[in-house]
This record gives sequence, structure tokens and C-alpha cells, in this order.
Amino acid sequence: MERMRNVWFFILCFPAVATLGGQSRSSSKPRFVTANHRGEVTILCGFNGTMIEEEFQVALYQGTVHKTTVVCIAFFSNWTIQPSKMKDLYRCEFRYSQSNVSVTIKDLNVINTDRYICNTLKTYPPPYLTISGQWTITYVNQVAICPTEVETGHWLPLTVIFTSLAALLLLYSVSVTVVYCRHKMKIDEIYINVRT
Repeated sequence: MERMRNVWFFILCFPAVATLGGQSRSSSKPRFVTANHRGEVTILCGFNGTMIEEEFQVALYQGTVHKTTVVCIAFFSNWTIQPSKMKDLYRCEFRYSQSNVSVTIKDLNVINTDRYICNTLKTYPPPYLTISGQWTITYVNQVAICPTEVETGHWLPLTVIFTSLAALLLLYSVSVTVVYCRHKMKIDEIYINVRT
């Protein structure tokens, strides 16, 4: 009985104890984000601006807790973005302020619906500091893509064939109906005298 009470106490108190003293080290961002109609989503990587001073790096990861893929990385020196030496997995655009860095991922498809996490690494001056964010679930709906040019030559033979078939079926239906109605009228005109 006492063991069960200790387990319940641990379950109820662990989240509160885990957040004590950790507020300055965690990133704040939405837990669920939906992409817009162009397949773009913005993830906010918040951090304490006093902890990040001269040089830092922001990396966006995709996947599960145990298996992640680097989506894109940006390096900042004196709050200016430095060119990345890595090839990004997606097209990313970074914007920054003193309290956060936002990452806009572009050209996403339905298959890119996944969990993403943002990590900030302070590289200079020492001591090095890693600030991990919370997982953000990004939902990408079917992106509406408008065709840029219409190929009319490809569909023209099919259109002509189906239009001709429809016209022939209409002509056949009308002629069968006319023949049937004339035949029916001739049968009704015949008079037979039955009084004899």
C-alpha cells in the first residue's frame, strides 16, 4: 500500500520537480502547428537572450526521440546569420530577434507531417550551452498546386472520341424513340368493326 502511494506521489510530483530550475534552459514553442496552403510552416525556437551572447547555432531536427534527422542548421555570429556548410534537407528560412529564432520550412508535402524539435547551441564565449526545445507536431495538409501550363494537344483526341460517341448515342436514342412512337400510332389507327 505504501509502495503504491509512493508511486502516485512520484507520478504527481515529478513534472513539477523536473521544471524547477529548468525554465531558462528550455525552448518555448507551440506543440502543434499546421502548414499553410503553400506548404510552409513556421516553428518558433525561443530561448533566453541573455544566455546566448556572441556565437550560437540553431538546428532543427525531424523524427522521433531516438532517431532524428537534421532538417536545417543556421550559424549566428553577433546576431547575423552566417552561411551554413551543411546541405539542408528542406528549404529553411531563419529570422531572429533577441528572444527567439523562427524557422520557416518551405515546400512541405503530406509525407512531411512529423515531429520537429529545435536545439540551440551556444558556441562562444564558453561555457558551451545546449538549449533543447519541446517537440512540435507539424501537420501538412494536401498542398494545392495550380498547373502552370495546360497541355491541350494531349487531351484533344480523347475529347473528340467521347464527344462523337455521345452524339451517336443521342442520335440512336432519338431515332429509336421516333420509330417506336410512329409504330404505336399506326397500331392505334386501325379500326376493326366488331358488331357484325
